[in-house]
Amino acid sequence: DVNEAALRLYGYSVDDFLQMDLTDLYTSEDIQTLLESAQEIFKDGEFSKPFKQRRKDGNYIYVRMSRIDYQHEDSESYLNILEDVSHLYETEKKKQIFKAAFDNTNDMIFITDPEGTITYVNDSACKILGMSSSDLMNTDITLNCGEEYKVFINDSEIVRASCNERVKISVVPIS
Repeated sequence: DVNEAALRLYGYSVDDFLQMDLTDLYTSEDIQTLLESAQEIFKDGEFSKPFKQRRKDGNYIYVRMSRIDYQHEDSESYLNILEDVSHLYETEKKKQIFKAAFDNTNDMIFITDPEGTITYVNDSACKILGMSSSDLMNTDITLNCGEEYKVFINDSEIVRASCNERVKISVVPIS
């Protein structure tokens, strides 16, 4: 059997689902994993790691599954409870990409709170400024600027509570 939520999530009709094997939803690489280690992956009542599954329209989603064994009309059955974690999976993937770019750029990158206090700094900034991360963290973004730059930054409202945009500032070393 299948409920309305699963029909909406996957886009199949009840008749479609009743003609399918559960593995029809999985990618080929996940089917092998499932066949080899289903007992380790699906511990009774616990959610599994995310698996990539295919919807009727061909798009993929990521789901975690909790499986409970039970008897249904004198036959051994499983109640599968799915959690669509596609949005979490995609968000995590984007975070990893941004973190890799953040950590591997030669540019100085600072993240500040709305008041201009540094909350995170990359290694390039530490190397360029000759300071440790702990020296820079929780300090004002303008701390290491000359007075004219402090005025520029403060006057241009680069750091302000309502700013949710990225701001790029070019720094030219003074010889």
